[in-house]
Amino acid sequence: MQPYEIVAEGAEAEGAEKVYIVTIPMPTADKEYHRIIHDVKGIRLQCRDGTAFRFAFEQDKVASATPNEPYHTVLANGHVTLRGLNVEELHLYLACGVGAKVAEIIVWE
Repeated sequence: MQPYEIVAEGAEAEGAEKVYIVTIPMPTADKEYHRIIHDVKGIRLQCRDGTAFRFAFEQDKVASATPNEPYHTVLANGHVTLRGLNVEELHLYLACGVGAKVAEIIVWE
């Protein structure tokens, strides 16, 4: 595997020991999908085709057409970059109002 160089909104991966990509398929609309990512310094999160989607750090927040607070919506053609996390375990819960989508996460640890 070749190492990645991530350059987006500045030097987000600076100081990272490892950078890799995680994908989370979201085949069913408004269903919650969960992923645990370990030893996280930061992430960049987006939908592969630019479709808007929701994410939260708690279970049962993003599923259904009427999600429950607190959650965050990544707008169409947008992304979210979270830096300085420095957590051992990051729980991400994702859902999309449209089925057959894939969330892409660039992780640096």
